[in-house]
Amino acid sequence: MKTITTKLISVLLPMAAVVSVLVAMPLMACAADQTVTIAQSDSVAQIQTKVSNAIDNTGGSGIVTVNGSKNNANGNLSLSIPSGVTVIWNANYAGDVGLSDLITFEGNGTFEIASGSIKNSGTSLAIYALGTATIKVSGGTISSKIGVAIRSDGSTVNINGGTISSEYTCAIDLGNSTVNINGGTISSENGVAIRSKGSTVNINSGTISSTSLYGAIHTYGSDSKINISGGFVFSYSTAITSTNTSGGAIYLGDSTPAPTIGGNAVICVWNQAVGTTTYTEGTTTDLVANTGASATWAKSGSQDGISYSNATNSGFFLISGIVVNA
Repeated sequence: MKTITTKLISVLLPMAAVVSVLVAMPLMACAADQTVTIAQSDSVAQIQTKVSNAIDNTGGSGIVTVNGSKNNANGNLSLSIPSGVTVIWNANYAGDVGLSDLITFEGNGTFEIASGSIKNSGTSLAIYALGTATIKVSGGTISSKIGVAIRSDGSTVNINGGTISSEYTCAIDLGNSTVNINGGTISSENGVAIRSKGSTVNINSGTISSTSLYGAIHTYGSDSKINISGGFVFSYSTAITSTNTSGGAIYLGDSTPAPTIGGNAVICVWNQAVGTTTYTEGTTTDLVANTGASATWAKSGSQDGISYSNATNSGFFLISGIVVNA
C-alpha cells in the first residue's frame, strides 16, 4: 500500500506543477491597461519615465492613457511605442523647446490624440513620428507657431477629428507616409496646410485650408498621390491645381500626377489678391470651385464667408476681413 501511495504522489506532483504553470501563463501575458497623470511640477525627463514605464507595464499589448497638464515643457519627450500598444493622449502639454521637437515617437504602435492639446510655441515640430508608427487624431488640438504641427517619416496618419494648425509653415508634413483624413480641421495661416513628398493624401471629409497665397496642399514627386472624395479644401488662389507654388489650391511639384477628385468633394479658391473686401450674398465673384461643386458668398448669422455644397456635402466657411451684403 505504501508503495502505491508513493507512486501516486510521484505522478501527481509533476502534474500539479504543470497545471500551476498553465494557470499562471494567461496572467503573465495579459497585463492591465495603464493610466499616467502628468503634472506641472514634473520635468520632461520625469514624464518620459512615467509614460515609458507604463508602456513597458502593458506587457506589449494594451492601452496607456495620459492625462494631466504641463505648460512649460523645455525639452524633447521621446517615446518608443511597440506594436500592440496604443498611447491615448488626453493631456494638455505645451512649451518652447527651441530647435528640438516637443514630442517624438517611434516603433510600430499607435499614438492617439483624443482630447487635450499639444502646442509648440517655438520653431520646431509639435509631434514627430518616425518609422512605421501610426498617428491617430480623434480630438484635441495640435499646433506649432513657427514649425510643423505633425511631421511623419514613413508613418500612417489618421485624422478623424480635432484641430491641427501651424501659423507660419505647414500643419502636416509627410515624407513617404500616408494620411487618411475623415474629419477634423487642418489649417495654416501663412503657409500650407499639408506638404507631401513621396506620400499619399486621402481626403474623405474634414476641412483643409490655407489663408496664404501658397495653396492648401503642396505635393512633390511622381510617387505622390492625392485622392479627394469629400471634405472642403480652401486657399487664396486662382485655380484648383497649379504647377506654380502660389497659383492653385493644390500645388503639383516635381512631376506629381494630377489629383483624383470625385465624390462630393468641394475645392474652393478665392482670388484674394484682387483686393476686394465687399461682396454680395449669393454671388461667386472672385471664387472658383471644382466641377460639380458650388461656392458663393454668404452670411451665417453675424459672420461673413463662403457657403459651399456638393450633393450631401455642404457647409459655411468663415472669412475674416470681408463684408457680405444681403
